[in-house]
Amino acid sequence: MTIEQIIKLLNLDLSWEYAAMIQYIQHASMLTAPQYVAIIDEGLQHARDEHEHAVKLSDKIQ
Repeated sequence: MTIEQIIKLLNLDLSWEYAAMIQYIQHASMLTAPQYVAIIDEGLQHARDEHEHAVKLSDKIQ
């Protein structure tokens, strides 16, 4: 596998991390009732985790 292929795959993975982060935020924003606070918090934590993964991947790509 060439370095270009590796970078291409890392970029693909990075795009999936960003997509997942956006989905978690979007889903959390759709929940508005007070009984969903725990679910909202969980979704936002997952979004933060995805962001951390994206930063790590970005560091590897650079």
